[in-house]
Amino acid sequence: MKKIATIVKMVYAAKKGAKNFTFCLFTFALLLAGCNSLRFAPSERQKQNAWLHNRTAMMAAQTAGAEQTSENLQALTELSELQSQAFTSYFGLPMEFPQAASAEQVLAE
Repeated sequence: MKKIATIVKMVYAAKKGAKNFTFCLFTFALLLAGCNSLRFAPSERQKQNAWLHNRTAMMAAQTAGAEQTSENLQALTELSELQSQAFTSYFGLPMEFPQAASAEQVLAE
């Protein structure tokens, strides 16, 4: 009977040790991975700012083309517009769009 009790205690200790080992291994893996993949949801204000940035870059590119500026300036503003689309796609579209129908409205904000 003592042998059975000893075996039961050993099995219970092994299970408890395995749980502790698994927990330590999981915790170590989380610490090793870091928080690079953790992304908090953007706020409405951040979404509006990203959209307004894209709109401003688009207006700058249109203005540079309409005023027949240098080829370098037109290419840079077009590139800026293209790059600013990444901000909007990263943050998402806002629920309410800021007033930005013209350059004057953007500059007034």
